[in-house]
Amino acid sequence: MTTLLQMQQLIGAIKMKSTQFSPATISSNAPFEVRAKYKTVEQFSRDNPAFTIPALRNLIFKAEVRHTSKGVIKGNGLLEAGAIVRIGRKVLINESSFYLWIEHQNLGDSK
Repeated sequence: MTTLLQMQQLIGAIKMKSTQFSPATISSNAPFEVRAKYKTVEQFSRDNPAFTIPALRNLIFKAEVRHTSKGVIKGNGLLEAGAIVRIGRKVLINESSFYLWIEHQNLGDSK
């Protein structure tokens, strides 16, 4: 089981620019395997029944900045946390980043 510090190091490594990111650098510097687990919304909901498909889609929709007649509404931080990855129309959820985002929600760090 990875610790919170290892999770933060993993997210930092994932967010590195592609010029700085290479498997050789990560494997030599990280004390754990860097391999994010991505799941579709349906797979994530099936494996985590506390998160229904509509609830996840709502979180994904609210992840981006929205413009309304009353002004700009900030996103919920899922994109910044690296918990959501879009490949074309497909939306994937990075499990470890999602759980870390949830912990930060409890701490009040995201706002």
